[in-house]
Amino acid sequence: MRNENNTITGRTCQMSGNTSSRVHSGDVSRNRRIVVRRQKIALVSVAFIALAIIICTFLSGAVRTQAAPSEISCKYYTSIEVQSGDTLWSIASDHITEEYRDMNAYIDEVCSINKISQNEIHAGQYLTIPYYSSIAIAGK
Repeated sequence: MRNENNTITGRTCQMSGNTSSRVHSGDVSRNRRIVVRRQKIALVSVAFIALAIIICTFLSGAVRTQAAPSEISCKYYTSIEVQSGDTLWSIASDHITEEYRDMNAYIDEVCSINKISQNEIHAGQYLTIPYYSSIAIAGK
């Protein structure tokens, strides 16, 4: 408001009611936001830790399942002399190991190694034949 000297006069206003309750409610609201923020941070932290534990457990289980066996199977070769009456089938049945899927696969490998066909063996001939043997791994 202006007075006759053209100066602004101030008006003082008083708040009715309890002003301390308004200040208090502002503090409560701010404190509530702080508490809610802390709870959210705690929840995210717990979720992150739980996820990390699950991932570590999964990865350690995967590593254990891929652990080396207690023994390994190695392929070797030996030379045998074909005796009278021997056939590739009789030689295969005497020397085949479980690593081969069937007798034909073993005979095909013997023929390939020796560069022969299935009917080309005779007594006194030497053949190189494959076989597998297991080796135990120490500490397993």
